[in-house]
Amino acid sequence: MAASSTGAAATKLDQFLYQPAIVPYPLTLAFAVLLGFHGYRSASLNRSGATAACILGYITLANPLKLFGVALLVFYFAGSRATKVKAVHKLSLEDRHTPEPTASASTPKRPFKAGGNRDAFQVACNALFGALCAITWRILYGGEVLEFSQDRRLAIWNAAKVGERWCVVDERVPSSRALVLAAIAFWACCAGDTLASELGILSSTPPRLITSLRSVPRGTNGGISLWGLFVSLLGGILIGFAAAISLAWENPECSGLEVTRIVWGGGKVVLSLPWWGWIVGLGAWGGLVGSLVSSFPTQTTPLTDPRKTTLLTNSYAPQIDSLLGATLQPSCYSLTRKKIVHSSTNPKDPQEEIIRVPGSGVAILSNNQVNLISSALTGSIVLVSNWPK
Repeated sequence: MAASSTGAAATKLDQFLYQPAIVPYPLTLAFAVLLGFHGYRSASLNRSGATAACILGYITLANPLKLFGVALLVFYFAGSRATKVKAVHKLSLEDRHTPEPTASASTPKRPFKAGGNRDAFQVACNALFGALCAITWRILYGGEVLEFSQDRRLAIWNAAKVGERWCVVDERVPSSRALVLAAIAFWACCAGDTLASELGILSSTPPRLITSLRSVPRGTNGGISLWGLFVSLLGGILIGFAAAISLAWENPECSGLEVTRIVWGGGKVVLSLPWWGWIVGLGAWGGLVGSLVSSFPTQTTPLTDPRKTTLLTNSYAPQIDSLLGATLQPSCYSLTRKKIVHSSTNPKDPQEEIIRVPGSGVAILSNNQVNLISSALTGSIVLVSNWPK
């Protein structure tokens, strides 16, 4: 009888100590607002972009599992830094994708920043999928909405003490593992694509078209170089390392966990690595896919007369490394300014001579849409392949 009373008391005490409630994360909200405001003041974001950054940043950062926020912040700061590298030089090779901000009676004209003034859609391309993974994980395992969880023990991950939690990438909790790995792959893809776009153009050797290996001008859609592939791989590895370090710090229960995978020959070659090795490897894979699935920046080096150069017909065709960009994204070239532009007409200069690059795709997807689809697809592949069947 005494044992029964003790057990009942323990159950009541457990219920008293842990009452599910939505955690507001006020400091996280303040930090997200500060980031958005900083981006707006520095002209990296316009108003809609700053608003989107605040919302998606808060959704991602307001999570008991800090890994999501760490991956986002590492990508944000690495991408921001890469954008600043020789920004003016890169602007001389390609028209900016975001229109220059204009002044109004109530809003003075903001300073133009090369590679900046990103809008809400551009922010969403690099944050929405990861934010959805983060909020889904919080709902399932944050302990705030227990009715969505089939196992209360798993749902109160945040309520348990460090050392008594379960590993969030353990295969025995496949939904958690799928969401975490998908978010890592997504931001690794975004980082790889961003670094390939911002730093790959600075390669000392001209790239080669991936479809024909023909030498093409720097920045040509579908052009790859060893330097461009290296920086995209580096971007993915950076996200992988950041995620692994974050997880090792906040989830030491993963220590000693090994993952075994058949990599070739129906079981003839089996690779077994510690959990952090797979996470870093996933980051590297996502970063490389980011440079191959999404388009490189549509830039070009000046040509003497592009209309009479065979190089134009072969290398300016947007044969980017994804079918989306190769067939559904157009390319235009300004004969006046000697660089790639993103519209067949220039309202400011109707006399500007702009031609459509021979062989370019039809105008269905924009550069931002291609980036969104490619990064979300990368994350979705990882999510679906790890989601419980």
